[in-house]
Amino acid sequence: MTVTRRGLAAHWLHLAQGELDAGNVAAAVTAIERALALEPSNLTGLVAAGVLQQRVGHVPAARTHLDRALALRGDDAIALTARGVLELADGAPNSARRYFARAHELAKSPTTALNLAAALLSLDRTAEARDLLAPLAGDGVPPELHANLAYAQWATGQTDAANVSLQQALELGVDPRNPRVVALQRLLTAPPAAPAPAER
Repeated sequence: MTVTRRGLAAHWLHLAQGELDAGNVAAAVTAIERALALEPSNLTGLVAAGVLQQRVGHVPAARTHLDRALALRGDDAIALTARGVLELADGAPNSARRYFARAHELAKSPTTALNLAAALLSLDRTAEARDLLAPLAGDGVPPELHANLAYAQWATGQTDAANVSLQQALELGVDPRNPRVVALQRLLTAPPAAPAPAER
């Protein structure tokens, strides 16, 4: 039996998945790094390492792994999405938007649309987020899509539609304790502001 570097790398990736399933994120990171030492161009390993390194707070390492993955395959929607998530968490929504837009261009799924809309909302481009999400709203999509759509609708003056979208989000299982959902409920139930008194 011949043992190859690729075979050993696959073994370590399998171990990493087991550690991750058991909730041992640090051990999973270690296993993935061992796999990458054996097979540096393993796309799955690079993306997984990037995601997990971000999870444990190692942002520079996460960025390095994801950039290596994209250097190997620039049209990988999962790598692009992971890179966008990293940028958004790091306070760079415009950079995140570019990664998410490319991922959505490639995958055209409710999830990629949701990610792109999150970046647009962070940039106060609420009308664009609304127009992106509205055609996708329906059963079978993540409840967060309806919640983000509700916010975008409220922010663009479509209060009635926002109430409907928020109700759909709650019915589909969005966490009602989520601070953003709670804040949106307050916004939608707040009485309209009184007009400013006329100047004399």
